[in-house]
Amino acid sequence: MKMNQRNNSIAIVGMGKTGISVASFYKEYGLRCEAFDERQATLPEGMDIPLHIGPLNADELAQFKRIVVSPGVPWQHPELLALRQRGADVIGDLDVFVEHSQASLIAVTGTNGKTTTTEMIGLLLETLPGGCLTGGNIGRPMLDLLNEKNVDNYFNKNNIDIVINCAVIGGSRIEEYVDTSLSNNLRIFFNLLRNKEKYKKMVHLGSGAEFDKSKPIVKVKETDLGKTIPKDEYGFFKYICTKYIEKEENIISLRIFGLFGKYEDYRYRFISNAIVNNLNGLPIAMNQNVFFDYTYINDFVKIVDYFINHQTKHKFYNIGRGEKIDILTIANKINRIADKRSKITIKNKGLNNEYTCNNSLLMSELKKFEFTDFDKSLKELYLWYKNNL
Repeated sequence: MKMNQRNNSIAIVGMGKTGISVASFYKEYGLRCEAFDERQATLPEGMDIPLHIGPLNADELAQFKRIVVSPGVPWQHPELLALRQRGADVIGDLDVFVEHSQASLIAVTGTNGKTTTTEMIGLLLETLPGGCLTGGNIGRPMLDLLNEKNVDNYFNKNNIDIVINCAVIGGSRIEEYVDTSLSNNLRIFFNLLRNKEKYKKMVHLGSGAEFDKSKPIVKVKETDLGKTIPKDEYGFFKYICTKYIEKEENIISLRIFGLFGKYEDYRYRFISNAIVNNLNGLPIAMNQNVFFDYTYINDFVKIVDYFINHQTKHKFYNIGRGEKIDILTIANKINRIADKRSKITIKNKGLNNEYTCNNSLLMSELKKFEFTDFDKSLKELYLWYKNNL
Protein backbone atom coordinates (compact mmCIF):
# COMPACT_ATOMS: atom_id res chain seq x y z
CA MET A 1 0.00 0.00 0.00
CA LYS A 2 1.35 3.39 -0.93
CA MET A 3 2.23 6.05 1.65
CA ASN A 4 -0.67 8.35 0.73
CA GLN A 5 -3.10 5.47 1.11
CA ARG A 6 -1.72 4.67 4.56
CA ASN A 7 -2.31 8.27 5.62
CA ASN A 8 -6.03 7.53 5.35
CA SER A 9 -5.87 3.97 6.66
CA ILE A 10 -6.04 2.25 10.05
CA ALA A 11 -3.43 -0.06 11.55
CA ILE A 12 -4.79 -2.82 13.77
CA VAL A 13 -2.17 -4.21 16.16
CA GLY A 14 -2.85 -7.70 17.48
CA MET A 15 -5.04 -10.01 15.42
CA GLY A 16 -6.73 -12.10 18.04
CA LYS A 17 -10.47 -12.08 18.58
CA THR A 18 -10.61 -8.33 19.28
CA GLY A 19 -8.38 -7.35 16.35
CA ILE A 20 -10.49 -9.37 13.92
CA SER A 21 -13.61 -7.73 15.35
CA VAL A 22 -12.13 -4.25 14.79
CA ALA A 23 -11.11 -5.13 11.23
CA SER A 24 -14.61 -6.44 10.44
CA PHE A 25 -16.16 -3.29 11.88
CA TYR A 26 -14.02 -0.94 9.80
CA LYS A 27 -14.52 -3.07 6.69
CA GLU A 28 -18.27 -2.51 6.97
CA TYR A 29 -17.58 1.23 6.99
CA GLY A 30 -15.46 0.88 3.83
CA LEU A 31 -12.26 1.98 5.58
CA ARG A 32 -8.82 0.67 4.62
CA CYS A 33 -7.02 -1.39 7.25
CA GLU A 34 -3.74 -3.24 7.66
CA ALA A 35 -3.10 -5.85 10.35
CA PHE A 36 0.06 -6.23 12.45
CA ASP A 37 1.02 -9.00 14.83
CA GLU A 38 4.30 -10.11 16.38
CA ARG A 39 2.99 -13.67 16.59
CA GLN A 40 2.08 -16.10 13.82
CA ALA A 41 -1.47 -14.89 13.30
CA THR A 42 -3.92 -15.78 10.54
CA LEU A 43 -6.96 -13.93 9.22
CA PRO A 44 -10.41 -15.46 8.74
CA GLU A 45 -11.42 -16.54 5.28
CA GLY A 46 -12.72 -13.59 3.32
CA MET A 47 -10.86 -10.93 5.31
CA ASP A 48 -8.75 -9.52 2.52
CA ILE A 49 -6.45 -7.03 4.22
CA PRO A 50 -2.63 -6.93 4.40
CA LEU A 51 -1.19 -8.89 7.36
CA HIS A 52 2.29 -8.07 8.62
CA ILE A 53 3.99 -10.60 10.90
CA GLY A 54 7.04 -9.54 12.86
CA PRO A 55 8.30 -6.95 15.39
CA LEU A 56 6.31 -3.74 15.60
CA ASN A 57 7.95 -0.66 14.16
CA ALA A 58 6.92 2.83 15.29
CA ASP A 59 8.15 4.46 12.08
CA GLU A 60 5.96 2.21 9.96
CA LEU A 61 2.89 2.49 12.19
CA ALA A 62 3.24 6.28 12.31
CA GLN A 63 2.29 6.35 8.61
CA PHE A 64 -1.30 5.44 9.52
CA LYS A 65 -4.15 7.77 10.39
CA ARG A 66 -5.00 5.71 13.48
CA ILE A 67 -3.56 2.72 15.35
CA VAL A 68 -6.06 0.46 17.17
CA VAL A 69 -4.37 -1.80 19.74
CA SER A 70 -5.91 -5.09 20.85
CA PRO A 71 -6.10 -5.98 24.57
CA GLY A 72 -3.47 -8.73 24.27
CA VAL A 73 -0.77 -6.26 23.19
CA PRO A 74 0.98 -4.56 26.14
CA TRP A 75 0.02 -0.89 26.26
CA GLN A 76 3.57 -0.14 27.42
CA HIS A 77 5.15 -1.82 24.38
CA PRO A 78 8.21 0.34 23.48
CA GLU A 79 7.00 0.98 19.92
CA LEU A 80 3.55 2.01 21.12
CA LEU A 81 5.12 4.30 23.72
CA ALA A 82 7.18 5.89 20.96
CA LEU A 83 4.05 6.42 18.86
CA ARG A 84 2.16 8.10 21.69
CA GLN A 85 5.16 10.33 22.40
CA ARG A 86 4.92 11.47 18.77
CA GLY A 87 1.26 12.32 19.27
CA ALA A 88 -0.05 9.46 17.13
CA ASP A 89 -3.71 8.47 17.50
CA VAL A 90 -3.25 5.21 19.43
CA ILE A 91 -6.51 3.84 20.86
CA GLY A 92 -8.19 0.62 21.99
CA ASP A 93 -11.33 -1.13 20.79
CA LEU A 94 -13.38 0.41 23.60
CA ASP A 95 -12.61 3.86 22.20
CA VAL A 96 -13.89 2.74 18.80
CA PHE A 97 -17.06 1.41 20.38
CA VAL A 98 -17.78 4.57 22.39
CA GLU A 99 -17.10 6.70 19.31
CA HIS A 100 -19.83 4.96 17.32
CA SER A 101 -22.33 3.80 19.95
CA GLN A 102 -25.47 5.67 20.94
CA ALA A 103 -26.35 3.23 23.72
CA SER A 104 -26.30 4.11 27.41
CA LEU A 105 -22.99 3.11 28.95
CA ILE A 106 -22.33 1.71 32.39
CA ALA A 107 -18.78 2.03 33.68
CA VAL A 108 -17.89 -0.66 36.23
CA THR A 109 -14.94 0.45 38.32
CA GLY A 110 -12.83 -2.00 40.24
CA THR A 111 -9.49 -3.63 40.76
CA ASN A 112 -10.28 -7.12 42.04
CA GLY A 113 -13.79 -8.18 41.15
CA LYS A 114 -14.67 -5.98 38.17
CA THR A 115 -14.55 -8.96 35.80
CA THR A 116 -16.94 -10.90 38.02
CA THR A 117 -19.23 -7.92 38.48
CA THR A 118 -19.23 -6.98 34.78
CA GLU A 119 -19.95 -10.53 33.65
CA MET A 120 -22.70 -11.05 36.22
CA ILE A 121 -24.31 -7.70 35.47
CA GLY A 122 -24.08 -8.30 31.73
CA LEU A 123 -25.40 -11.85 31.79
CA LEU A 124 -28.26 -11.07 34.09
CA LEU A 125 -29.30 -7.74 32.55
CA GLU A 126 -29.74 -9.67 29.30
CA THR A 127 -32.86 -11.20 30.86
CA LEU A 128 -34.40 -7.81 31.67
CA PRO A 129 -36.43 -5.58 29.32
CA GLY A 130 -34.12 -3.83 26.86
CA GLY A 131 -31.37 -6.40 27.22
CA CYS A 132 -27.66 -5.76 27.57
CA LEU A 133 -24.41 -6.29 25.69
CA THR A 134 -21.11 -6.40 27.57
CA GLY A 135 -17.72 -5.73 26.09
CA GLY A 136 -14.31 -4.34 26.78
CA ASN A 137 -10.98 -5.56 27.98
CA ILE A 138 -11.49 -7.78 30.98
CA GLY A 139 -7.93 -9.10 30.99
CA ARG A 140 -6.08 -5.83 31.70
CA PRO A 141 -7.07 -2.73 33.67
CA MET A 142 -8.57 -0.24 31.24
CA LEU A 143 -8.02 2.67 33.54
CA ASP A 144 -5.70 3.40 36.41
CA LEU A 145 -8.19 4.72 38.94
CA LEU A 146 -5.40 5.87 41.23
CA ASN A 147 -4.18 8.37 38.64
CA GLU A 148 -6.15 11.61 38.85
CA LYS A 149 -5.26 12.71 35.33
CA ASN A 150 -6.16 9.32 33.80
CA VAL A 151 -9.56 9.32 35.48
CA ASP A 152 -10.29 12.89 34.40
CA ASN A 153 -9.24 12.15 30.82
CA TYR A 154 -11.39 9.03 30.71
CA PHE A 155 -14.53 10.88 31.73
CA ASN A 156 -13.70 13.75 29.37
CA LYS A 157 -13.37 11.37 26.42
CA ASN A 158 -16.30 9.04 27.15
CA ASN A 159 -19.98 9.79 27.58
CA ILE A 160 -20.67 7.68 30.67
CA ASP A 161 -24.23 7.51 31.97
CA ILE A 162 -23.86 5.29 35.05
CA VAL A 163 -20.86 4.44 37.22
CA ILE A 164 -21.09 1.25 39.28
CA ASN A 165 -18.31 1.68 41.81
CA CYS A 166 -16.94 -1.68 42.95
CA ALA A 167 -13.36 -0.45 43.18
CA VAL A 168 -11.43 -1.89 46.12
CA ILE A 169 -7.73 -2.54 46.59
CA GLY A 170 -7.26 -5.25 49.19
CA GLY A 171 -10.25 -6.21 51.27
CA SER A 172 -11.51 -7.33 54.62
CA ARG A 173 -9.67 -10.67 54.61
CA ILE A 174 -6.09 -11.07 55.80
CA GLU A 175 -5.20 -12.74 52.49
CA GLU A 176 -6.39 -9.64 50.63
CA TYR A 177 -4.73 -7.09 52.91
CA VAL A 178 -2.63 -4.36 51.30
CA ASP A 179 -0.59 -1.96 53.45
CA THR A 180 -1.72 1.16 51.58
CA SER A 181 -5.30 0.04 51.01
CA LEU A 182 -6.98 2.84 52.97
CA SER A 183 -5.22 5.72 51.21
CA ASN A 184 -5.39 4.05 47.78
CA ASN A 185 -9.08 3.22 48.10
CA LEU A 186 -9.91 6.76 49.19
CA ARG A 187 -7.89 8.15 46.28
CA ILE A 188 -9.89 5.99 43.85
CA PHE A 189 -13.19 7.08 45.37
CA PHE A 190 -12.34 10.78 45.32
CA ASN A 191 -11.02 10.57 41.74
CA LEU A 192 -14.48 9.31 40.76
CA LEU A 193 -16.30 11.76 43.00
CA ARG A 194 -14.54 14.81 41.58
CA ASN A 195 -15.92 13.87 38.14
CA LYS A 196 -19.52 13.68 39.39
CA GLU A 197 -20.71 16.29 36.87
CA LYS A 198 -19.67 13.99 34.01
CA TYR A 199 -22.04 11.11 34.73
CA LYS A 200 -25.71 10.93 35.60
CA LYS A 201 -25.55 8.61 38.57
CA MET A 202 -23.15 6.51 40.62
CA VAL A 203 -24.27 3.28 42.26
CA HIS A 204 -21.70 2.81 45.00
CA LEU A 205 -21.34 -0.66 46.52
CA GLY A 206 -21.01 -0.17 50.24
CA SER A 207 -20.60 -2.83 52.90
CA GLY A 208 -22.08 -4.01 56.16
CA ALA A 209 -18.52 -3.62 57.46
CA GLU A 210 -19.36 0.10 57.83
CA PHE A 211 -21.19 -0.89 61.03
CA ASP A 212 -17.91 -2.23 62.59
CA LYS A 213 -17.29 -5.96 62.26
CA SER A 214 -15.32 -6.08 65.52
CA LYS A 215 -18.69 -6.64 67.21
CA PRO A 216 -21.84 -8.55 66.23
CA ILE A 217 -23.85 -6.77 63.55
CA VAL A 218 -27.40 -7.95 64.16
CA LYS A 219 -30.34 -6.81 62.02
CA VAL A 220 -28.85 -3.31 61.75
CA LYS A 221 -30.85 -0.50 60.23
CA GLU A 222 -29.39 2.19 58.01
CA THR A 223 -29.87 4.67 60.84
CA ASP A 224 -27.59 2.61 63.13
CA LEU A 225 -24.51 3.78 61.25
CA GLY A 226 -21.99 5.67 63.37
CA LYS A 227 -22.83 4.12 66.73
CA THR A 228 -19.31 2.71 66.54
CA ILE A 229 -16.57 3.52 64.05
CA PRO A 230 -15.13 0.55 62.10
CA LYS A 231 -11.77 -0.57 63.47
CA ASP A 232 -10.54 -2.30 60.30
CA GLU A 233 -9.26 -0.33 57.30
CA TYR A 234 -11.76 -1.80 54.85
CA GLY A 235 -14.78 -0.92 56.97
CA PHE A 236 -13.30 2.49 57.78
CA PHE A 237 -12.77 3.21 54.07
CA LYS A 238 -16.40 2.37 53.29
CA TYR A 239 -17.52 4.45 56.28
CA ILE A 240 -15.63 7.53 55.05
CA CYS A 241 -17.17 7.12 51.60
CA THR A 242 -20.61 7.10 53.22
CA LYS A 243 -19.97 10.36 55.04
CA TYR A 244 -19.19 12.04 51.69
CA ILE A 245 -22.05 10.37 49.83
CA GLU A 246 -24.45 11.86 52.39
CA LYS A 247 -23.75 15.28 50.81
CA GLU A 248 -24.11 14.22 47.17
CA GLU A 249 -27.21 14.25 44.99
CA ASN A 250 -26.41 11.68 42.30
CA ILE A 251 -24.92 8.79 44.33
CA ILE A 252 -26.79 5.80 45.78
CA SER A 253 -25.03 3.42 48.18
CA LEU A 254 -26.05 -0.23 48.42
CA ARG A 255 -24.62 -1.85 51.56
CA ILE A 256 -23.94 -5.51 50.88
CA PHE A 257 -23.98 -8.06 53.70
CA GLY A 258 -23.25 -11.18 51.70
CA LEU A 259 -23.42 -12.10 48.01
CA PHE A 260 -23.11 -15.49 46.39
CA GLY A 261 -23.43 -16.80 42.86
CA LYS A 262 -21.69 -17.63 39.61
CA TYR A 263 -18.23 -16.21 38.84
CA GLU A 264 -17.29 -15.34 42.42
CA ASP A 265 -13.84 -16.34 43.67
CA TYR A 266 -14.48 -19.81 45.06
CA ARG A 267 -11.14 -19.76 46.90
CA TYR A 268 -12.51 -17.23 49.40
CA ARG A 269 -16.31 -17.17 49.13
CA PHE A 270 -17.75 -19.77 51.45
CA ILE A 271 -20.75 -21.03 49.51
CA SER A 272 -18.88 -21.51 46.23
CA ASN A 273 -15.86 -22.92 48.07
CA ALA A 274 -18.06 -25.46 49.84
CA ILE A 275 -19.72 -26.55 46.59
CA VAL A 276 -16.41 -26.87 44.74
CA ASN A 277 -14.87 -28.85 47.60
CA ASN A 278 -17.86 -31.17 47.61
CA LEU A 279 -17.65 -31.76 43.86
CA ASN A 280 -13.93 -32.53 44.21
CA GLY A 281 -14.49 -34.99 47.04
CA LEU A 282 -12.95 -32.70 49.68
CA PRO A 283 -14.23 -31.73 53.15
CA ILE A 284 -16.29 -28.58 53.59
CA ALA A 285 -14.14 -26.58 56.00
CA MET A 286 -14.99 -23.52 58.06
CA ASN A 287 -13.07 -21.61 60.68
CA GLN A 288 -16.16 -21.00 62.85
CA ASN A 289 -19.89 -21.08 62.36
CA VAL A 290 -21.51 -17.68 61.79
CA PHE A 291 -24.83 -16.16 60.73
CA PHE A 292 -24.96 -14.15 57.49
CA ASP A 293 -27.67 -12.48 55.45
CA TYR A 294 -26.90 -13.77 51.95
CA THR A 295 -28.27 -12.35 48.69
CA TYR A 296 -28.24 -14.40 45.48
CA ILE A 297 -26.42 -12.56 42.69
CA ASN A 298 -29.40 -12.94 40.31
CA ASP A 299 -31.50 -10.99 42.80
CA PHE A 300 -28.76 -8.44 43.43
CA VAL A 301 -28.43 -7.57 39.74
CA LYS A 302 -32.18 -6.96 39.53
CA ILE A 303 -31.84 -4.67 42.54
CA VAL A 304 -28.96 -2.79 40.89
CA ASP A 305 -31.03 -2.46 37.73
CA TYR A 306 -33.83 -0.88 39.75
CA PHE A 307 -31.51 1.68 41.31
CA ILE A 308 -29.99 2.50 37.92
CA ASN A 309 -33.38 3.25 36.41
CA HIS A 310 -35.34 4.86 39.26
CA GLN A 311 -35.18 7.95 41.43
CA THR A 312 -35.18 6.70 45.01
CA LYS A 313 -36.39 8.12 48.30
CA HIS A 314 -33.14 7.54 50.18
CA LYS A 315 -29.38 7.42 49.55
CA PHE A 316 -28.49 4.29 51.54
CA TYR A 317 -30.03 0.84 51.48
CA ASN A 318 -29.07 -2.37 53.27
CA ILE A 319 -28.94 -5.23 50.77
CA GLY A 320 -30.05 -8.52 52.25
CA ARG A 321 -32.97 -10.91 52.34
CA GLY A 322 -33.79 -9.93 55.89
CA GLU A 323 -33.33 -13.58 56.89
CA LYS A 324 -30.25 -14.93 58.59
CA ILE A 325 -28.70 -18.32 57.92
CA ASP A 326 -25.60 -19.90 59.43
CA ILE A 327 -22.91 -21.45 57.26
CA LEU A 328 -23.14 -24.85 58.97
CA THR A 329 -26.76 -25.05 57.84
CA ILE A 330 -25.63 -24.10 54.33
CA ALA A 331 -23.00 -26.87 54.36
CA ASN A 332 -25.65 -29.41 55.35
CA LYS A 333 -27.95 -28.15 52.60
CA ILE A 334 -25.15 -28.63 50.05
CA ASN A 335 -24.67 -32.20 51.25
CA ARG A 336 -28.39 -32.87 50.80
CA ILE A 337 -28.49 -31.68 47.18
CA ALA A 338 -25.09 -33.10 46.19
CA ASP A 339 -24.42 -36.42 44.50
CA LYS A 340 -22.05 -37.31 47.34
CA ARG A 341 -21.66 -36.08 50.90
CA SER A 342 -18.64 -34.20 52.19
CA LYS A 343 -17.22 -34.28 55.68
CA ILE A 344 -17.83 -30.97 57.46
CA THR A 345 -15.01 -29.64 59.62
CA ILE A 346 -15.21 -26.66 62.02
CA LYS A 347 -11.96 -25.36 63.47
CA ASN A 348 -13.37 -23.31 66.37
CA LYS A 349 -16.42 -23.95 68.54
CA GLY A 350 -19.23 -21.49 69.07
CA LEU A 351 -20.38 -18.63 66.84
CA ASN A 352 -18.43 -15.79 65.27
CA ASN A 353 -19.90 -12.28 65.15
CA GLU A 354 -23.25 -12.21 63.37
CA TYR A 355 -23.43 -10.16 60.15
CA THR A 356 -27.06 -9.44 59.28
CA CYS A 357 -29.25 -6.48 58.36
CA ASN A 358 -32.75 -5.09 58.51
CA ASN A 359 -33.93 -4.72 54.92
CA SER A 360 -37.27 -2.99 55.53
CA LEU A 361 -36.12 0.22 53.82
CA LEU A 362 -35.10 -1.74 50.71
CA MET A 363 -38.38 -3.63 50.59
CA SER A 364 -40.41 -0.43 51.01
CA GLU A 365 -38.52 0.95 47.99
CA LEU A 366 -38.83 -2.17 45.82
CA LYS A 367 -42.39 -2.89 46.98
CA LYS A 368 -43.36 -6.23 45.33
CA PHE A 369 -39.84 -7.56 44.88
CA GLU A 370 -39.44 -11.26 45.74
CA PHE A 371 -36.10 -12.87 46.53
CA THR A 372 -35.27 -16.24 45.00
CA ASP A 373 -35.88 -19.10 47.42
CA PHE A 374 -32.53 -19.80 49.10
CA ASP A 375 -32.64 -23.57 48.52
CA LYS A 376 -33.49 -23.03 44.86
CA SER A 377 -30.60 -20.59 44.37
CA LEU A 378 -28.21 -22.96 46.15
CA LYS A 379 -29.21 -25.83 43.85
CA GLU A 380 -28.85 -23.61 40.76
CA LEU A 381 -25.32 -22.69 41.82
CA TYR A 382 -24.43 -26.32 42.60
CA LEU A 383 -25.59 -27.44 39.14
CA TRP A 384 -23.71 -24.58 37.49
CA TYR A 385 -20.43 -25.63 39.12
CA LYS A 386 -21.16 -29.29 38.37
CA ASN A 387 -21.54 -28.48 34.67
CA ASN A 388 -18.61 -26.04 34.46
CA LEU A 389 -15.79 -27.44 36.59
